[in-house]
Amino acid sequence: MSHITIQVNENRTDAKAGQNAASSLLANSVGKVITGTISGTRQQPKIQIGKLTIDVSRDVVGDRNVGDSMDFLVTKQEQSVVLKAMQEFVGGNAEGEEETYGQVSRLQVMRNTEQFAQIAKESDISIEGEEKAQESERIEVENETEETEDAQETEADDIENDSDTSSVDVDGLASKIDSTYEMITKGIANNSYDVISVYNGVLAYSDQDVLKAIVVEKDYSSDGYAQKFYYDNGNLIFSIYENDDMHEFYYDGEQLIRWKYFADASKTKATNYDMESTTSYVGWEQRVKDDAEHMKKEWETAFSNKAMISKISNDNIIDIEASSYLDESKYNIAHLPERIIDGDLTTGWVEGASGQGIGEYITIYFDDEYLVSGFSINAGYQKSNDLYSKNSRPKEIYISFADGSGESQVLSDTNGKQDIKLSNPVVTDSITLRIDSVYPGSKYEDTVITEMSLY
Repeated sequence: MSHITIQVNENRTDAKAGQNAASSLLANSVGKVITGTISGTRQQPKIQIGKLTIDVSRDVVGDRNVGDSMDFLVTKQEQSVVLKAMQEFVGGNAEGEEETYGQVSRLQVMRNTEQFAQIAKESDISIEGEEKAQESERIEVENETEETEDAQETEADDIENDSDTSSVDVDGLASKIDSTYEMITKGIANNSYDVISVYNGVLAYSDQDVLKAIVVEKDYSSDGYAQKFYYDNGNLIFSIYENDDMHEFYYDGEQLIRWKYFADASKTKATNYDMESTTSYVGWEQRVKDDAEHMKKEWETAFSNKAMISKISNDNIIDIEASSYLDESKYNIAHLPERIIDGDLTTGWVEGASGQGIGEYITIYFDDEYLVSGFSINAGYQKSNDLYSKNSRPKEIYISFADGSGESQVLSDTNGKQDIKLSNPVVTDSITLRIDSVYPGSKYEDTVITEMSLY
């Protein structure tokens, strides 16, 4: 059965139609109890009422868990949580309540207005209690809704523009944060920081006991987001949440000053939301702060135990295996895989398969887990320019690690050393290099790697 979702975003699409549909549903339920089910996640809960799925803030569900049922009494005074949640997400006010959960005046109704209104009216909500909602109450509620429509729309415009950023130079602060972020990422790439494995899938980087960054792999997060937190003097300044879409968050102290949203992770187009007061904005602000603080405490625990990860060097290699190697017995030469770490440019590993060695690989094993940030490689037979040209050289390679992760790299056709940085440093006890394509040799098909040094 199809669900209709009121999804908060920054596009004011069909807000009035959504409000009318929600009000109609509730007006017909005044004086009755309706049952909803909590769905979504703890961080981003939703309330499911029949065919309606409504985004709510964490405050609405309180300590209840996903899957729990919630019964709501819908009253004329509009004091029920479900009424508050539904009205707030269409830009209305909750009357008769001592506390508020914040307002969201911008939303997007998934599907068109007519479909939404029709399903709202036909929603198969479970109703308990007496069937005695008075017609006068229904009419009064509808009249109240009509009377406040113009005011609510005006208020929605006010809310959209009520964030006074005139006293805060958001662009200037964001530029400074970007500079600090770039400095930290450069330090990570250059192995300038100490690294701790907070736990599996989470790495923390620090400089002289000062936390700089925490990186959480995508598979670790419950909602699939890869999370990155960056700190200055121990305080959160920047964070990235990346999945199919991507969010970037800029913090000045405890305040989120900019939320940059990319609809897809290709980062082709971003929308900035600066110092807003919408529920969605405030919800992200609190979530990121909570996640960052939690990860910082986990780092402090790991750091107190001094769980430092050493950086790899060729001295830590204990074994090298290859899928094949060329044995030229008539010349009493075996081009073994361990020749790639002997420091001698006149020797190297030559794969021994037929053809150009596509799919052949070498695996390097370490004596423990180490942080691997990249490697230098002398691809091709670099004993001489002549042999370099005559033998095939690896072009596209695939680098994989003990946990099964990996990435592709493209080597240049260069008779000399190349420096290859991984997209993200990896903690592993082995690394495998696979040949996926080659620069063909002018005479021989054999593909050669002369030297390789890990760092």
